[in-house]
Amino acid sequence: MSRFAHSRLRALIVPILLAGCSMSASASPTRTFPSGPSLTPVPGGPIAESPPSSELPTQTDTEWGRIWDALPPSFPLPGGSVPTETGVGPVSGTFAVGGSAEQAAEFVMVGLVRGRYTIEARSNPAEDGSVVIDAVGAAPGCRVQVRLTPLSGTTHMVVMFGAGCPFE
Repeated sequence: MSRFAHSRLRALIVPILLAGCSMSASASPTRTFPSGPSLTPVPGGPIAESPPSSELPTQTDTEWGRIWDALPPSFPLPGGSVPTETGVGPVSGTFAVGGSAEQAAEFVMVGLVRGRYTIEARSNPAEDGSVVIDAVGAAPGCRVQVRLTPLSGTTHMVVMFGAGCPFE
């Protein structure tokens, strides 16, 4: 290849490469889950943007009571929580959580208290290591239940977020 052709080729390729670099450097990757919020390890910290009131999730009547069909952005999820689909019936959210059920319970309880919920009960670990947390919020009829069950090296977390609780 002649020196002239080499220079011309470089003149065409360099701007393309620079454009590609600047695009990837300025693009901020986002991680979204189709049925749940983005995750954060900060107790009570922001998890996702709050949906506009016209986009609030639906509600479902269960044996436990009426629940939101999703969790609000402010709900405290342990770091590394991954939304799961387990077919356990209507719930506000199900997650695979690293660590023990007791560690996850402590994290969730601290986050709920910081979010101005009162812990009404926390069960001692059952024979299978499960822990259940029951909490109430300030709004009338606002209740939350979190069930944490050890499962194959992780912890399965099921959340019932009462429809009486504000979705924020």
